[in-house]
Amino acid sequence: MDVTITSPATQGWELLARLAQVGQRAEVSDPATLSDQLAQLLQQFLPSGMLVLLGEQRVVAQAAWGLDEVVQSELVELTRADLVVPDNLMVFRFAAGAERTAALLLNVPTNNGHHLLDTAFYSALIAQIGLLYHAEQRLSADRRADSLHDLIDSRLQQVGLLDTKTILQEILLQAADMLGCESGAVYRYDVGEHHLVVQAQTARPTGIAEQLGLGNKHLLVQAAIAGETRIGVVERKLDRRRSAEATVVAVPLQSQEALGGVLAFVVAQGHSVSATEQKLVEGFAAQLSLLIRNADVFSQQQQRARELFVLYENSQEINRAAQLEVMLDRAAENIALALQADFCLVQLSENDGTTLHLAASYNESSRAGADELPSTLEVADAGALMARLPRNEPLWVSDLTSDENALYSALRAVHCRSALLVALQGKDEGIGLLTLGYRQRNIRLSQAERNLAQVLASQVATAVINRQMSMAQQLRAGELEQLQSISYALNADLSLDEVLDSIRSGLRSLLAFDAGRIYLYDGQTQCLRLAAHEGFARPALEADERLSGLVARQQRPLRIDDLRDATAAAQVQAGYLDLQAGGTARSYIAVPLRVGDELTGTLELAAARARAFNAETERLLTIVAGQSAQAITNARRFEQADGNLRARVEQLRALQRVSSQLAITADQGEILEFVLEQAIRATSASRGLIALRSVVDVNGEIEVPSDSVLRNYFSPGADDLISLVQRQQRAAIYQQVLVGDEVASDICLIVEASGYTEEERAQLMSRPLADAARTAQRALEQRLPILSEELDHDELRVTMSDEGSSALAAPIFYEAGVVGVVMLFAPKAHSFDHDAVEFLRALTHQAAVGIGNAQRYSQLKQLSSTLQRRAVILNDVLEIGQALRADRSLENVLEQVGYSVMESANFRVVLFFLTESGAPGSLRAVAGAGIPLSELDRIGQRPLPETLALRFLDTRLRIGRSYFVPAEELNTLEAGFDGAVWRYNASDAPGAAGEWQEDDRIFVPLYSTEGQLLGLMAVGDPIDRQRPTRRTVDPLEIFADQARSRLKTT
Repeated sequence: MDVTITSPATQGWELLARLAQVGQRAEVSDPATLSDQLAQLLQQFLPSGMLVLLGEQRVVAQAAWGLDEVVQSELVELTRADLVVPDNLMVFRFAAGAERTAALLLNVPTNNGHHLLDTAFYSALIAQIGLLYHAEQRLSADRRADSLHDLIDSRLQQVGLLDTKTILQEILLQAADMLGCESGAVYRYDVGEHHLVVQAQTARPTGIAEQLGLGNKHLLVQAAIAGETRIGVVERKLDRRRSAEATVVAVPLQSQEALGGVLAFVVAQGHSVSATEQKLVEGFAAQLSLLIRNADVFSQQQQRARELFVLYENSQEINRAAQLEVMLDRAAENIALALQADFCLVQLSENDGTTLHLAASYNESSRAGADELPSTLEVADAGALMARLPRNEPLWVSDLTSDENALYSALRAVHCRSALLVALQGKDEGIGLLTLGYRQRNIRLSQAERNLAQVLASQVATAVINRQMSMAQQLRAGELEQLQSISYALNADLSLDEVLDSIRSGLRSLLAFDAGRIYLYDGQTQCLRLAAHEGFARPALEADERLSGLVARQQRPLRIDDLRDATAAAQVQAGYLDLQAGGTARSYIAVPLRVGDELTGTLELAAARARAFNAETERLLTIVAGQSAQAITNARRFEQADGNLRARVEQLRALQRVSSQLAITADQGEILEFVLEQAIRATSASRGLIALRSVVDVNGEIEVPSDSVLRNYFSPGADDLISLVQRQQRAAIYQQVLVGDEVASDICLIVEASGYTEEERAQLMSRPLADAARTAQRALEQRLPILSEELDHDELRVTMSDEGSSALAAPIFYEAGVVGVVMLFAPKAHSFDHDAVEFLRALTHQAAVGIGNAQRYSQLKQLSSTLQRRAVILNDVLEIGQALRADRSLENVLEQVGYSVMESANFRVVLFFLTESGAPGSLRAVAGAGIPLSELDRIGQRPLPETLALRFLDTRLRIGRSYFVPAEELNTLEAGFDGAVWRYNASDAPGAAGEWQEDDRIFVPLYSTEGQLLGLMAVGDPIDRQRPTRRTVDPLEIFADQARSRLKTT
């Protein structure tokens, strides 16, 4: 154990030496740690005491030894105020650094009331301890300054990797913590607008306004204007409703004596800023200014690099892109990225600079599905908008609501708040507009950025002009090639339709239009005729009183840029320019088609939009019109020559076909039908008819008295027997002509018609050729072909022809006589020419040959039939004569007569009624042929009253020695009798008008030599379904005589 006893003075100097050693180590930078170390050292030399460090009237650190807690609390209060100190305590107050004080309280032992240590020792002790606190404070400040410096150094490496705002936010957050501040912010100085704007701030906002004008008296503005630190109390907003005052340190950020902004820190509540802290903040601000300057310089370098890259990229795209739209799209994207714009639009001028159309656009946020600009943005008031741009300077629009136009409205629709407008300037005039749109608030573009925009706009304008010039050259080359192609196509085509199709297809490939018409001039009618059209709603309008007629009369091009103009609208009639796609055309252009001074037609085009045609369109259309007019003229000449040749060839072929037909058939109906078809086919006729002279039966085949009621039953509604002659004995019409006799009648019957409807043909056939058919009548009278260019109303009516028809009629000669006429009708005037007349003349000669062949064939056929019938009748008569001599029964003989009638006279039913000696006044059916026995028995059960039989033998119904009772008269004659009892029909098929009807009957009376009625032979149901004539009843009378001979012997 060390029991060395030292004097108090020696211990005091040892204590001072130990304190000096603590100061030399300079290891402690914390006041609390230093106070603890000092207390431990003092405890070794002094029995008890307390060391208190005060700053801003608050205890910064304290340390005690040899005292309980209660005493420590009381002693702390002694250090804060000038209180009475107890006798056993010594209190020493001294400076402990900047704006800090310290108090040392010692309970020093005494020796008989005297302190063991003298006053010099205590003065040295206090000085030494104060020196240690000063060193600690200085060391702490240096370390904080170093930390702030390291913080700036570490962030300098991130410049270029992170944006400046992010770097500043991180620095402010850590610096505020190091400086013991609540929050901080960096305000940048906007030279153009002369105000301070927040660039970055801590996560906890300062509550100070984000924008401060230099005219404001705010603390930050004062610091910026004065260029020195300002510390003061400012009003700040805690939230929307609350605000409070806070102490703020504002330090200007200066670089090379230029104001760059202001650094502001909000001091913690109840804390005052010391000089040391002020120096720390000012030192931090100086370093922060350097960082911001470096960031600005790096940003400018990046901006320059981007500018160079954009210029390079645009130049590459200009040289690489084949299409103007692709190049502009890429350039718009590069410009937007270089100037950090949300939208970039490139609009080009149209219609002499009065309209801007969207050529390219870029939207930064289009990938995120944000609002996009319309793909077809058109600015109609482009002239007024372009006039607002300063000459050779961009126009900055800070508020897009300041004016109303299509461009501003479109930008506002996609939430843009401001825009930069740069004119795309050509050599002498503007060619378009470059627009950059921004969505952020309060965005400002530097002069360098505006200059870049101007340079990029000039680059784009130059590229557009070069590309337009290149496209114009290519267009000229393409137009020349297309014109050559059109010329080749027009010269290659020979038909008019092919030429017109080539004109339309060539125009489609050369020009842009929505509808077109081609009118051709008709020299005969001296009017324009529509030849081709497409795209118009009403293509078949007459052109003479319309725009095409005006072009034809003036023979010069006509171009109307906007048909809604009052002057132009007055020239257009309603519906003339209605488009098939809907609406009415807005633009119109027409050129005459001329070959030399001769007008060929007009060519007109129309478009739905206004000003679709220009002088270039007119030039090209005039060139095409000249080529087209020559091609149309050549095609017309070729078609005329080709048409004449084809017509002659077709006429020769028609004559050859008719000649071949004459060798194939001898049927007159087929020959005449074929002749008429070939006549219509080989000419321009649409319909025609053939009329032949009629001859009343010269052989006595029809011998019906003029007062006979039978005239009413051969052809219903006829006043004569012409139709009957035509239907039954057509060949007999020419009999006298062929044998050289004079024709007995001048009536011409229409025997063939073609080109008519079924109803019209039915009305014409078998009717006399009316006298009103003057063309045909003149041909018959003059015995020459007659051509009529216009038909009067009566001739049109009787021939059932259309209005405006022309007619050609030629007589048919045979054996130096006129036997008929061929008449053709065409729907238009001047349809027949000399070739058609000669062709029809030749055709009538062949028709006459066919008629003669048919007549001779008919005569031979009729003669053969007559001889065959006579042979059959003679054979039947011989057989009946043999039966009479064989003494056969009456019924058997009558039945054989009936079957002979069926076989020779072609009737299906024969019935014999005989008088009964035991029943006077009646006749009974005793025999028949073609009737079942059951039916014969039924009929035989009821006698036929003689009174009714005599009614059947009415002289009005007589044909030769027979009586024909038509069904129409039968009901009248059988009035009062049940005639159905004595009727039987083998066939129940109804007959047509003028044919044999179901209830028609033929009765042949059987008289004795004394004239007494012996019976009746009733005949019905002919096989040919024709009503009887004088020729058909002759065989009946022969067989009736045979039956009467048998009755005489009974």
